[in-house]
Amino acid sequence: MAELGAATEMLVHHVERGTPPPGLRAELLEIATHTGARAPGATLSAEVIRAQVRSMLVDYLMIIGDTAEEARAQVRSVCTD
Repeated sequence: MAELGAATEMLVHHVERGTPPPGLRAELLEIATHTGARAPGATLSAEVIRAQVRSMLVDYLMIIGDTAEEARAQVRSVCTD
C-alpha cells in the first residue's frame, strides 16, 4: 500500500504540472506484479481489496495516457492469475 501511495503522489504532481513523471508507468506495473497472485487462504475482503488496487492501477495508467484496453492489457500482462 505504501508503494501505491507513492505512485499516487507522483500522479498528482503529473496532473498538477501537466508533465509525465519519469518512472511512473514502471512503478505502476511493478505494483501490479504484487497483485497478480491470490494469497493462500485470503479472505473475501482481501480479494476485494486486491481487485480494487488493480482497478486503480488501470485508472492511473489511463490518466497518464493509455486507453482503457491498453491499461487493462498491461496490468494483466504482469499478473500471474
